[in-house]
Amino acid sequence: MDRTGIMDLFKKGSKVYDSLDTHPVEALRRAGVFVSLNTDDPSLFGATLPGEYSLCRDHFGWSDDVVREMAGTSITASFANADVKARLREDLRGW
Repeated sequence: MDRTGIMDLFKKGSKVYDSLDTHPVEALRRAGVFVSLNTDDPSLFGATLPGEYSLCRDHFGWSDDVVREMAGTSITASFANADVKARLREDLRGW
């Protein structure tokens, strides 16, 4: 099935939501929406991917399994070729 991804970054890039308390990422994830975390332009927004995952882990109580799931979604939604995606999925299984 073809799925469209939704992405957002939390640290500085999103001015749509006042805080993580009002951000729907966890509700969307639980509802089965294909979401991923991203940093877009780290130098512009001051966000790092580990930092974005840490924010969500702390705020939403994400387990290692949830973090792996989100990282897997990012791999699937990426524009990487099939070989790169396969290598990234293998690396993720070892994490």
